[in-house]
Amino acid sequence: MFFQADMFALPSGSFSTIPHDLHRRRRAMFSHHFSTAAVHKLEPLLREKVDLLLARLESTRETGEPVSLWHAYTALVADIITAYCFPESYNLLAVPDYSKQMLETFTRISLGTHMIKHCPWMIHLLRALPQWLARWVHPDLELLVDMQVGFANQVLKVKEKRANSNANGDESEQGHVFDSMLNAEVPESEKSIERLAHEAQTVVMAGMMTTAHSLMTITYHVLANPHVLVRLIEKLSTMSSGPAEAAPLSALEK
Repeated sequence: MFFQADMFALPSGSFSTIPHDLHRRRRAMFSHHFSTAAVHKLEPLLREKVDLLLARLESTRETGEPVSLWHAYTALVADIITAYCFPESYNLLAVPDYSKQMLETFTRISLGTHMIKHCPWMIHLLRALPQWLARWVHPDLELLVDMQVGFANQVLKVKEKRANSNANGDESEQGHVFDSMLNAEVPESEKSIERLAHEAQTVVMAGMMTTAHSLMTITYHVLANPHVLVRLIEKLSTMSSGPAEAAPLSALEK
């Protein structure tokens, strides 16, 4: 665990937190948002984003244009996670190439963590660089800096919105993950912009890459095994009232 904990150089994120009690406290700030009950409440958002992806795939089916499922699924998951965590979604499904360059940069950064496990000083050196210098050194670093700044700005927007609501006597919204985290009864240091930006990068990057990979792998094996595809179609047909209607999550869980 100690070997892997600092490979993302996000010391304030729950993934990198070694002390047991502190780790549990940080996890408790957002873990309830990913329970089964919480996911069921997300069903309208999930359907909305999946429908957008299906519309994109349908348009490419008509033109015969090949689609990278890695890019498509990563865009899908990124849009869902960011819409759930923040006021503003990435909206990558609306980008013609699913923001291919950004997603491939994320992949390269993720692969680089294997080296960073053995040479942790590398990531700390890169993080110590001024932003202008990091942008100049390598295009991937430029995008990484922009991403980190973006997470900090998202957290700042949530924080400012809450402050304005409190000043006006309005009730603060609790719809987004980071709205709830800022409302948690924890020391103020646990709700700093830097710490929550680290947590944001941890949640978004971890959920995005792993889920997209699982979806891509499942899709391949279903299509590569026709008997599995036939059985899946038969099973799904019993869960909805028609081919155009998606089965509800409660039915899929069974």
